[in-house]
Amino acid sequence: MYQIDTSTAVGVEPTPGAPGTPGYFTDGNPVGNIPATVVSADWLNAIQDELLSILAAAGITPSKATRNQVLSALDILIEARTGNYAVDTGTANAYVIALSPPLSSYAQNFSFQFRAIYANTMACTLDAGGGPIALDRDDGTALQAGDIGANSIVSGVYDLSLNKAMVTSIVPSQLGALAKLNIGALLHNDGSGNLAVTASDTLGTVAAVQVYNGNPNSHLAGNAGVVGTSAPSLCWDMSEKVWWTCTTTGNTAGAVWTPGGAGIVGAMWGGVSAGTSAAMTLSTTPGLVSLQPGQGIAFQVGTGLTNPGALTLNVDGFGALPVLKDGPTGPIALAGGEVVDSNIPMVRLNAAGTAWHLSATELGTAALANASSQTGTVAAVSGAITVGHIAVFSDGAGTVEDSGVSLVTVNGNSITSADSGQTVQPGTYLVDTTGGAILLYLATTLAGFYTFIDAANYWGVNNFTVNGNGHNIGAQAANVAVTFPADVSDYQFSLEATATYWRLV
Repeated sequence: MYQIDTSTAVGVEPTPGAPGTPGYFTDGNPVGNIPATVVSADWLNAIQDELLSILAAAGITPSKATRNQVLSALDILIEARTGNYAVDTGTANAYVIALSPPLSSYAQNFSFQFRAIYANTMACTLDAGGGPIALDRDDGTALQAGDIGANSIVSGVYDLSLNKAMVTSIVPSQLGALAKLNIGALLHNDGSGNLAVTASDTLGTVAAVQVYNGNPNSHLAGNAGVVGTSAPSLCWDMSEKVWWTCTTTGNTAGAVWTPGGAGIVGAMWGGVSAGTSAAMTLSTTPGLVSLQPGQGIAFQVGTGLTNPGALTLNVDGFGALPVLKDGPTGPIALAGGEVVDSNIPMVRLNAAGTAWHLSATELGTAALANASSQTGTVAAVSGAITVGHIAVFSDGAGTVEDSGVSLVTVNGNSITSADSGQTVQPGTYLVDTTGGAILLYLATTLAGFYTFIDAANYWGVNNFTVNGNGHNIGAQAANVAVTFPADVSDYQFSLEATATYWRLV
């Protein structure tokens, strides 16, 4: 569609003549002395104006080389009416929409939704009938190039105190910056369209979960927890692949971080045990600042150090503590052969900090010939047990078999490409895509809170994708696909269940 542009066309539309009697075209009839209809400039200009107004309403620029622009414009206008949004008729960075009924001024919390014809290349304005005002991100700062895509649906709200229209969803320029500040998991809408940081676990702007490459002491601020309102801050050490817990609140110079800690799933590496078969010693990496209840340590048993009976363990010089195993009536001392030369067992510190509990024992050794599920030890293994699955007792004689349940659903576990395709329950996950792209499915029930962290700073190379497992993901439940691809390295994000979809926070 295009406007007449011949050499005889005039630059200003002539004033239409007086209206005549409405009628129809005819080729004329010489016999009946009926002349053929003269096609006037008034009529042609009217038809041209009608067609051009359809393109203008849809925000389409007329093109002499395109023959379906009127059809395209009608499609856009019909979609806008059924989708309950206006169509932008402005230019890139200066969006214009016409609402029905029209506006002459803007009121607090006035909300809008429109289809942007052009992608933005810089800071933007919006004119919804009350004059042009700044169109900003939901944190009150200017939009950056590419934050609004061509033909994308933009939703927002007006803030009277700032005299600004603000987009109510997180835009691309915010993802990397917010993630690298480690505040994404704590963002929420403060009720006026602004993003704010939850105050229940902050010291300034300290996130509940942070990522650092190495020992966070003297590098990260932390919160030891506010009684009744928050748990301690956590830090994932990308260098040593261990969790740190904040045990003393402070800024970067004053916060005290301890490897491992209460409520953390996983174990530190204790190296190869030294000492004797009845009194072993361990040196962890990194070294412990203190012993914390629930602290987990995995280690390799030194050569010739299979325990003959009761065993003590001295970790990082904090003193020898007995190693116990769980029994039907409570913890019991080791009987011998549970900690075997060159094997890698794991122990956890009890709540009182007085004993280490053995998390796994050697399967089928002679020392455990009298084993049974009643004593907490194992006599034999039935069938194959898949690495990463939970093993369970299948009878009272101590036989163990594969439960078919993957440990990947445990809160706080690291996830690699081998776990791709798993369904995970709400919790915190360290996702390492160095081995390839990873796809995880959320729980089928909308409940709880997820946090996913780029454990190896590699999502920008091999993407990590979350599937809503039947539920949409994003700030606009009706307009966001069921999957969310994370393709920004050094990034973390959280998902919170709402009544109908997973909200990206």
